[in-house]
Amino acid sequence: MDWLQLVLLIAAGLWGGALNAVAGGGTFFTFPVLIFCGLPPILANSTNKFGMWAGSFASIGGYWSEIKPQKHRLLLLSIIAGIGSIGGSVLLLMTSPEFFKALVPWLMLCATLLFAFGNRIVRAIHARTAHHAAAGKAGRAGGLGGQFAIGIYGGFFGAGIGILLMALYELMGIRNIHQMNGLKVLVATVVNALSVLTFIITGMIVWPVALALGLGFFIGGYYGAVFAKRLPALWIRGFIIVYSLSVTCYFFVFGL
Repeated sequence: MDWLQLVLLIAAGLWGGALNAVAGGGTFFTFPVLIFCGLPPILANSTNKFGMWAGSFASIGGYWSEIKPQKHRLLLLSIIAGIGSIGGSVLLLMTSPEFFKALVPWLMLCATLLFAFGNRIVRAIHARTAHHAAAGKAGRAGGLGGQFAIGIYGGFFGAGIGILLMALYELMGIRNIHQMNGLKVLVATVVNALSVLTFIITGMIVWPVALALGLGFFIGGYYGAVFAKRLPALWIRGFIIVYSLSVTCYFFVFGL
């Protein structure tokens, strides 16, 4: 890794961490950067998880006051998501490099569409369940299974996981947006932490790259929102969608 790549990785982490703190979508920037730096797709994915964990961990402090009152649901959701994350990480390790390479453009496309239309999905779920007690009870019952499934996806790939978690918590009947964000940040941190631990044990982390990216993610996750909030969130989301669609099209046409 030369100095240019080092600067690029730290800058990508800074930008990705700041985006995750404000609008989400940081993985759409950092994962392609790792690919373009020459990492094979599976190694790029597992190494990127370290940066994602560093950024989400840095964001916990900002939501701690919203996280503390939810101890009754935090432990259970975190355990279920963590078990799913380990399962998804093991599934990734069992996937052949050729298959995952062919799968990446489709994962990027699905994650981009989820990011683009995620807010509409959350609003639709809220509109359907807000005034229906039966739906709320069913949502809470199905929420544990949904949390496990999202944990698997988070361990396997993870782009767009924040939108999935927000939609799930709407379905479970949580209406306070700050509590939802607090849950999302903490559960995502657990998912990423156990995924990273799995990859560390199996030797799937490229450490010089991971540390540079993680440094950027941590600083970006902690301080980036201060600067990013000066821009309209709609502009940021639009830029992320255009960029991620462009990268996805590139992967479809030219491969990884």
